[in-house]
Amino acid sequence: MDFNKQMGKITKQISDAVKSSEGNYDLSEILNNDFISLNTSFSTYEEFILGSPIKINNEISEEELEILDEYVNSNTNFSDWNEMYQHAGQKFAVEQLKKQGFKFK
Repeated sequence: MDFNKQMGKITKQISDAVKSSEGNYDLSEILNNDFISLNTSFSTYEEFILGSPIKINNEISEEELEILDEYVNSNTNFSDWNEMYQHAGQKFAVEQLKKQGFKFK
């Protein structure tokens, strides 16, 4: 099989795996306890959320985001909420692909 056909097959497999993993995920699934304990000064997602000076939900004002960014900067390995959320999302996506049988080095 030539290289282009192999890449096409791999791309289709990844696309199919991503589609089967699509859905709405709770924030606690993305910021799971393993992620929290490795990347913050907290042991669990619940501790992280309860320690936050604001309520973390889908709708955060700019002012609240600034407060959340300070909280994340002071209590995690990340400089702000966006960096933390993106990193957690990437790790979560890789975990979902691994469940589909993909191997990563």
